[in-house]
Amino acid sequence: MTGIIIGDLMSNNKGKLDKNSTPTIVTITTVAIMDWLIGEEKNKTAKEVIQEWKTKYNVENEQTPITVYIPIANYAQDFMEFISITTDEEISNNKTKEAVGDLIDGVKNGVPKSKILKLFKEGYRDTELDDPLRVFSESREFWGAVTEAIKLKGNKAVNAGIVGGLSELNYGLSDSIRKKAFSLIPEEMLKVVKKYEMETKKRNSKEAIALLRFKQR
Repeated sequence: MTGIIIGDLMSNNKGKLDKNSTPTIVTITTVAIMDWLIGEEKNKTAKEVIQEWKTKYNVENEQTPITVYIPIANYAQDFMEFISITTDEEISNNKTKEAVGDLIDGVKNGVPKSKILKLFKEGYRDTELDDPLRVFSESREFWGAVTEAIKLKGNKAVNAGIVGGLSELNYGLSDSIRKKAFSLIPEEMLKVVKKYEMETKKRNSKEAIALLRFKQR
């Protein structure tokens, strides 16, 4: 979910992606949740892993943003697995959780943006996703979507991270933007992101999804 990280980096640098773009709590917790999902220390909780990353980057007192649900929803093979994963104390109590899971599931399965927006308005109200989703639904490409998200009121990093994650799933990312973003985050973060992307690609392959559905019969 490099799109979340790019949105975060752009949000604190006036919409630019260059050496003055620095990771905030959005990137730190996004990488932390990726690390928890694909890490080797399976006995640790999400709360423990997130806190370790927060402490490492001196943001231990900042609240975990809702953007952490996006990498989980992208990693999960379906909505039910998403719900089962998000029972950890650190990531279970936000009222927006199911809305994020539904939203990502729809984007991953190619549901048109207009239909996603309609279904979202019918099923969820007054969440932190309202304005970012509207921006995403009106967008045509990744860069423009994130640029518009930064203009929204509220937490710019969270808004841009949400729209960046959705736009990556919907439009994809160019190699040049991906490489630029990778050059702006610490090496230890980069290793986690790349490993997460490889693992998620395997889990969401047509073959893996077909096997999951066969087992569910």
